[in-house]
Amino acid sequence: VSSPEEGLNRLIETVRKAFLYGEESFLKQLEQQSKIRHLIVTDTHYDDDSEAYYDGATIIFISPELNNKYLVDEQINKLSYLFKRLGIKEIIIADDVVFSGTVLRNIINRFKNNNISVIGIRTCISTYESYRYFNQYLPLGLKCQYLMSDQVIDQICERDFYFGIAGFGISITRNNEVFKAPYFRPYGNPVERSSIPKEYEEWFSLTCLRRSLDLWEEINRLNNKDFLISELPEKIVDTVEDDGVVKTLKKGMINRCIK
Repeated sequence: VSSPEEGLNRLIETVRKAFLYGEESFLKQLEQQSKIRHLIVTDTHYDDDSEAYYDGATIIFISPELNNKYLVDEQINKLSYLFKRLGIKEIIIADDVVFSGTVLRNIINRFKNNNISVIGIRTCISTYESYRYFNQYLPLGLKCQYLMSDQVIDQICERDFYFGIAGFGISITRNNEVFKAPYFRPYGNPVERSSIPKEYEEWFSLTCLRRSLDLWEEINRLNNKDFLISELPEKIVDTVEDDGVVKTLKKGMINRCIK
């Protein structure tokens, strides 16, 4: 390859496809790179050309498409099994943003239960609190490009506050099916998911519903059709697949107003 960046991108794409197409193919790709330490990338949006890429590490890619096939535990168990077959006991995790660090601590503990040690974290942005915690706790610590002020209450992607767009919200399971929920009522909890004060929960949810409604009314107008819930890129919790997206959002707004 002509540069480290090109090699990284090629490796990511190769491993992503291999993992999607089957375990044996994935294992073969891993075996080709098994002489060096491995890096887990937990988010496809992590694309910063930072020092996180210069640890002599192979990239193992947890693709968002897998969220529709495997729960987090199943993904971690699958990776742990493959690592054990290769004799890999230590890994580094990369993420786009580390805020409270709760999710990473859970992932670290799950790998630990499978006898895989997470020895470091590489990220673009981190809070001071998480930076201090992981640098005390992990052998290779946490390295990042930017530290957020302690005055920042939370960091959330804007897409999580829109209904029905690709990659939004949180994945939840019901009856062994994976659904998505945006971070507002009546689908998700903005207090728990995005640190919205409890007294503003209803106002905030109505505002998000209104913004999503404006978006989907414009999408319908531009396409000259009424998009259905079944046509969205991901299944959404507490919705009816045969209903229109705009109808669903209006119903959500009415229910919030009644309450």
